[in-house]
Amino acid sequence: MRTLIFILCTSLLFCSCKKETVHTAAPSLVGTWKHYSAADAWHIIYIYADSQGKMEWYTNNELYKDSKVRTWYMKDNTIYFGKMALNGELYEVIDFPVVSPSQSIELFDTLKAGKRFIRTDKGCYVEP
Repeated sequence: MRTLIFILCTSLLFCSCKKETVHTAAPSLVGTWKHYSAADAWHIIYIYADSQGKMEWYTNNELYKDSKVRTWYMKDNTIYFGKMALNGELYEVIDFPVVSPSQSIELFDTLKAGKRFIRTDKGCYVEP
């Protein structure tokens, strides 16, 4: 049993070490990205120029949860909040940042003409 746990931990560590920082792997992801999950609930991802960042969750215009500042990493098309993102703190990027040619609505997110947005496995994130 100890051997199995050791192998799993070593594998996780080995896999997590091959990630690059976001500002190196995909500098276009640097910015502030906001996703509405309901009309009165949203989530903000901050990715700073040095790959540091944080996340915040709001409901009814009030901050109800936020994270500490950590480094954003990327491997393949997935960004990870920290080396080992275990609490759903990873996002598969489906469409890298592009400028919306016209205004449109995707679920609760409004893609404004001329503003950048990204599409992930968890929804659309727009620049506020």
